[in-house]
Amino acid sequence: MLLETLQLSDGIWQNLPWHEARLNRSGRETLGWQTDLNLAQHLAVPPGHKQGVFRGRLLADASGVVSVTLTPYVQKPINTLALAERPDLVYPHKWANRRAFADLLAQHPTADDVIITHNGYLTDVTIANIALFDGKTWFTPAHPLLPGTRRAQLLGAGQLTEADIHVQNLPDFQCICLINVFRELSLEAAVPIPVRL
Repeated sequence: MLLETLQLSDGIWQNLPWHEARLNRSGRETLGWQTDLNLAQHLAVPPGHKQGVFRGRLLADASGVVSVTLTPYVQKPINTLALAERPDLVYPHKWANRRAFADLLAQHPTADDVIITHNGYLTDVTIANIALFDGKTWFTPAHPLLPGTRRAQLLGAGQLTEADIHVQNLPDFQCICLINVFRELSLEAAVPIPVRL
């Protein structure tokens, strides 16, 4: 089943146009959808969810949206990152089965997350896209495992620049920021370079 992880913040669903675009693209390419979904029609705000931040978990199959569940969001601190070379790991669509990512994290128990590389080139961490700051510009890997919704939004706003970033280029950067629907692009949230390699 396809998965979309959504943010409900003080009763307002965040970044819906980007989530809708990604979900519909994946539905067409993998499940044979002929008609695009209007996500807003499937996303009510239940009583008791008008204040605070919640993680929405939307599952979809060939028939459309199967379920939407909400849980309070608690951000996991990320202070250390390990590198893992996995050219075999491809993830162009967001699936509910994330076993490969769980296995990677289990293989690096002393790191908070893992930067996955393909032939030495950075892609993503297990929970987010990444952006690297060189003191002037934020760069993001040109070939992520999964093009994220926050990444798409930031690229569209001109706040990110795509680039091929090799492990050997890491010393050229000051810090790494994890970006996803819950994680904003900011120096305050970034992890210093060098990361744990």
